Amino acid sequence: SYEDLTGSLPRHATLRYAERSVVGIDRMVLHHTEASRATSWQAVAQYHVATNGWPGIGYHLGIRRYADQVLVSQLNMPHVQSYHAHAVGNQHGLAVCIAGKFDTTTPYPDEAEALRLVVAVVRRWATWAPAMPIVAHGDVPGNDTTCPGQYLRAILPALNTSPTLHEAILSEAERQQVMQFNPNAALQRAIFTAGYTPNSPEFEIEHGGTRYVAQRAEHLASGTVRVYYAKFGDWDNVKFVKR
Repeated sequence: SYEDLTGSLPRHATLRYAERSVVGIDRMVLHHTEASRATSWQAVAQYHVATNGWPGIGYHLGIRRYADQVLVSQLNMPHVQSYHAHAVGNQHGLAVCIAGKFDTTTPYPDEAEALRLVVAVVRRWATWAPAMPIVAHGDVPGNDTTCPGQYLRAILPALNTSPTLHEAILSEAERQQVMQFNPNAALQRAIFTAGYTPNSPEFEIEHGGTRYVAQRAEHLASGTVRVYYAKFGDWDNVKFVKR
């Protein structure tokens, strides 16, 4: 899941971060909060403002696990030159932070997967640096810290390894998927039973005050097109019209 917190986090009353050209971003910088996973981004922002005296939260993207769910949060827009990794890191780094204390705790698999997906999305976005590395906070020049903790550091090599052709094809195929097959859904069950193949997502249409759900399908051998439909909730009564 994703949320945009850029307009709702605590900010300094008068100080503001400088802005930068995004094409100057040449690395992602990985951080941890060094606090409980339960610590909210609002609390982190308040600490950065009230204790550090910063204009706002220092990170651009946050990954936080709570209630058995991992949520990716936009904390600053990429053009914001926030404080997070000394001069070089601030100017050229996109700060990615995972909530937790990873010098003593290992990341959950879903946290690591969320980080992998964030890295992939940033690389697709950063067309000027499609192989943009992700580095540890402590490895950015001018920083003397163990952040993001030994257990997050341990997964960095895999994130910076070029994918195999097999992995690259599967990853891009996932991104390009426009519909999912679900043979247990009433419309798709009727479509497959009749020897047709669905070639649109389900869509809703209202007619005469009644709500319907429909899906386009095609017979691959004959090219015949049918649109299967049912009244919403009346899934045992699927019908079709054909072209």
